Amino acid sequence: MQAVAAYKAANGGSIYDASREAAVLARVETTASAPHKTATMLFAQIQMDLAKTLQAAWQSLWKKTDSAAQASESLDALRDELNGLGDAIAADLVSLRSRNNCPANELETALRESLDSLEAPVAQETLVRHARMLAAAACSSAVKR
Repeated sequence: MQAVAAYKAANGGSIYDASREAAVLARVETTASAPHKTATMLFAQIQMDLAKTLQAAWQSLWKKTDSAAQASESLDALRDELNGLGDAIAADLVSLRSRNNCPANELETALRESLDSLEAPVAQETLVRHARMLAAAACSSAVKR
């Protein structure tokens, strides 16, 4: 997200891109299997919400420190990478849910550790909250349909 934030800052792009979010959700909706479609879409939406939070945090830090964002890749190239990652995550999510034994606590811990490794300028409680929401979306039987 740091690279996406840098591209958007350098090119005057908005952090929120409604058409991109709609395209991501449409992609998830067409590729996720029926019993896991809602959970996968919810997971993707939470990821996008976190992505916006991370982008805003990076841009805010650059403004506070008066440093320029360095965009090294095109937004299209970054989005292609993100699409590939999203597809892999969605496949892993469906696999996890298909086992009917989704360890939400273990997944939340793993997600928190992963988010911590980003070293993003975001409050720890924000990362913890998103890890909790992502794990709940992934493992909740209430959203299995």
